[in-house]
Amino acid sequence: KTDEFMKSVLNKKKIKIKYIKSNIRVGKTIIDNILLTLVSGKYICYCGSDDYFKKKAFEIMSKILDELPKKNKNNINGVITQSVDTEGVSQTFYENKIPNKKLIMTWEHYSKYIKGDSTNLEKASVYKNKKFKEVDFLISESTLMNEVHKNSYFLLSPIITKIMRRASDSISFGNKMRYNR
Repeated sequence: KTDEFMKSVLNKKKIKIKYIKSNIRVGKTIIDNILLTLVSGKYICYCGSDDYFKKKAFEIMSKILDELPKKNKNNINGVITQSVDTEGVSQTFYENKIPNKKLIMTWEHYSKYIKGDSTNLEKASVYKNKKFKEVDFLISESTLMNEVHKNSYFLLSPIITKIMRRASDSISFGNKMRYNR
């Protein structure tokens, strides 16, 4: 019932949302590339089909950005917050590398902390005229992300903003895609 839910959210108009619906299965990468051509806002943020944002996730990430000193705002490509599974296990950081406070670091340095999926609120402008490689699950999103964020800074936060649904039928935790990526 995603379509019904999105239409009810759009009617409330709390935040600006562009809702694009595909009537055919074209694959994540193809739809992501279509969406990149339609972005008009300052930031983008992804949420997988088996994930969901916690209440006030965008408010929290926006507040983190607002707390940045003005001298740092132009040099930061976005905010990275933590995603956990439905059992509360971090899917973003290795257990012994969860930061206990906000940190500013380069994308390359961040890769030493990361275990898997995070919640990234990223400047949309870095993706202008860029595309994800259209080979689903064989070439990950990080291929393009490593290119567009090279030598860029992010504000890293241990705050949890997204839940990844742990279930046997999910892409992230199920066995259907076991040998990919």
